[in-house]
Amino acid sequence: MSLNSNIFRIALFFLVCSSKQIIIYNEETLVVLCFVSFLIFSYLYFGQTVDEFFNERREFILAELKNCLSLKTAYLSELIQEHQKIKQTKLVLNSIRMFCVSTVTDLCESRDLEVIIAEQLNKTLKSFNYTNLEENLQASIISGFRESILEN
Repeated sequence: MSLNSNIFRIALFFLVCSSKQIIIYNEETLVVLCFVSFLIFSYLYFGQTVDEFFNERREFILAELKNCLSLKTAYLSELIQEHQKIKQTKLVLNSIRMFCVSTVTDLCESRDLEVIIAEQLNKTLKSFNYTNLEENLQASIISGFRESILEN
């Protein structure tokens, strides 16, 4: 059946129904007829275009979804690597802590710790004494400079 024969049959059906007053044409009936004819016209002439549009849209959304999934997979693999690095770091820090604890306990037991602390304290105090001497010398130079300027 071709399109023209279908249109002819539909038109003949409406003509027979309206001549026998089976279909009464009022506002609502005319609106329904116009709407149905619009849908048929749109489907026949724009159906392929709408179908292509939705197929392109579907392909675009599918590509976006694949891209999103690949990015999430890459992110999760990097996150796993970071967690493994953190775990290894914790193990190394734990071994360093054990070494430090054993070294400090050895130093405390051998009384060498007191000697080391005393030496460091003496060095710090000497640096403070040199700093105080430098400050006193600078103050003397400034006061002498002021006095020489005030005399002239």
